[in-house]
Amino acid sequence: MTTLDEIDLEKPVPASWWYWGIPIAILVTVLLMKFGARHMTAPVAGSAEATSVMYMDIEATGRRFVRFDHPPQNLEFREGAVRSSSERAEVKNVDFVVDGARMGGLLGRPKNSGNQVPRPIIVVCHPSDSPYVTGLHTATTVQALAEAGYLAFSPDYRGWGASQGSPGFEVHDVIGAIRAAKEGLIAGGDGRVGLLGFSMGGGIALRAAYVETNVQAVALYYPQLGGSLEELALVRQGKRIPGAGQMMGLLQFGASRSANDAEVDLALRQTSAIYHVARLQAPLFLVHGAEDEVVNVLQSQALENEARTRGKKVESHYVPGKRHAFANEWDGNDAREDLLRFFSQTLPVAAP
Repeated sequence: MTTLDEIDLEKPVPASWWYWGIPIAILVTVLLMKFGARHMTAPVAGSAEATSVMYMDIEATGRRFVRFDHPPQNLEFREGAVRSSSERAEVKNVDFVVDGARMGGLLGRPKNSGNQVPRPIIVVCHPSDSPYVTGLHTATTVQALAEAGYLAFSPDYRGWGASQGSPGFEVHDVIGAIRAAKEGLIAGGDGRVGLLGFSMGGGIALRAAYVETNVQAVALYYPQLGGSLEELALVRQGKRIPGAGQMMGLLQFGASRSANDAEVDLALRQTSAIYHVARLQAPLFLVHGAEDEVVNVLQSQALENEARTRGKKVESHYVPGKRHAFANEWDGNDAREDLLRFFSQTLPVAAP
């Protein structure tokens, strides 16, 4: 394990760290390290060989950040009982194991005569909700993707629902799901993998793609990415905007440490997933409600701008009048036809 003090933000390495969107606790700790020791360090790390997933470790020794310098290990995948079924597809409960921790999840599989044809696997990353149970806000999407011809795997993260362990390993567990798909643990997969994430799951999916750069497609709905410089600028001007609390907390703490604007901007750049998009190798599909009251649409717009500046392939849809979580159920997903077209282009299913 490596402590926060030993991780240098000046290295051009992307972040994959605990939980959704950079909680204020993380930013406060980052700033404390910066403005107390005058040396810029923070919880970012990651490479194809060492996933380096960050999480909060609160022990008798105090609060600190640590990371695991190994990829997901001891992967297991087993299909269980059928949960739902239609004429074209069925959804099963599954057991999924990463690093010895057993988790639940769902697997959607086509039922048609061509179901022996190897198919791409789409890993569906669930949003946050409480109380969380397996399939909450993903079951209808898993079913629909299977009916469209894909294998769709939605893992519960460690510590979520009935899964073993404690939260804090979400990115690590999704990387494990990607590797299980790539390594043939999910029967019927052809080695190609796409990611689809909603809200918290969107931020998790993007960070996982920064580490596992061999995925073929990344689709994000109203992703929680950790804040944008555009939001920070508006809050500095006294504007009331959706999701302002995180930026206000950052500015208040920076002021208490006599930090200047450039120092606070740098802390945000180093912790937000938006500003590490150079690592992304797959085409990106973005959907965000224009009236999102939880995750400001500026986050997706900033990600799109950063990605386009770096020559990435991006398709974006900003849906007028829609608030947060409008697409958590398939029938409410106004961009579902665009999503299926995106996947058909990036992950075409072979004919039976």
